[in-house]
Amino acid sequence: MVRVFIIDENYLICNVISTLLEKQPDIQVVGWAAPHQPEVITQAAGADVVLLDGKAASQSKFSFIQLLAEVAPTVKVVVMGLNKSEKIILHHLEAGAAGYVLQEDSADNLLRTIRAAHRGESLVSPRMTTVLIARVAQLKQLLVKQGVYTHLLPALTEREREVLDLVKQGLGNREIGERLVIEVGTVKNHIHNILRKFKVNSRRDIPFMLELLDHDSLMPEIPESRPFNIQPLHPRRRSNKLEKIWQ
Repeated sequence: MVRVFIIDENYLICNVISTLLEKQPDIQVVGWAAPHQPEVITQAAGADVVLLDGKAASQSKFSFIQLLAEVAPTVKVVVMGLNKSEKIILHHLEAGAAGYVLQEDSADNLLRTIRAAHRGESLVSPRMTTVLIARVAQLKQLLVKQGVYTHLLPALTEREREVLDLVKQGLGNREIGERLVIEVGTVKNHIHNILRKFKVNSRRDIPFMLELLDHDSLMPEIPESRPFNIQPLHPRRRSNKLEKIWQ
């Protein structure tokens, strides 16, 4: 069951979308709210997918997406009602949105996008895929020029690299377990760690990421460095911060 939370200034739109979604056997609307409401971040954090009004002020939307990722990193954000501007779509995806729905898209497309986001996938047009690949290549070149690219490569253990090589060959979890003589649950744990280090949501993204990150130059495992001293936001402070975002 996909739990959906709707954020839109227009309650009529919230009601219409909610009525549409509640007719789906695999989707449950857990609530809706206007973006400026203080508790919206807490309410949205309890959903699987958040539908966000694309007409809200850009900086407010981007700040909200980033704050929600901090509070509830597993929640996927789908932005509704964007126009066809590749620049605008790219900005939303770079901010952390898992998907988008254009102004002229159908209700069926909205449903497909919600389900795809819940699976850890994104539905984008072939043209937008080209734009995203070009953008990633630009960022890679920038990092190379700045001399920091190699420091961003994920550090994998020897076992994780073995699992990764077998994933590249198209083997499933059971086949990988048999090849390496380990339990299927252990294979899943290794794949989860690989996805986390690559900062991707699905194993389908691994081949693409390897091509961009030059798999042959993956760094060996290194001791984990001391994390930055970043204090988690207190619930009330989160609400105050959110109020400032939407003002």
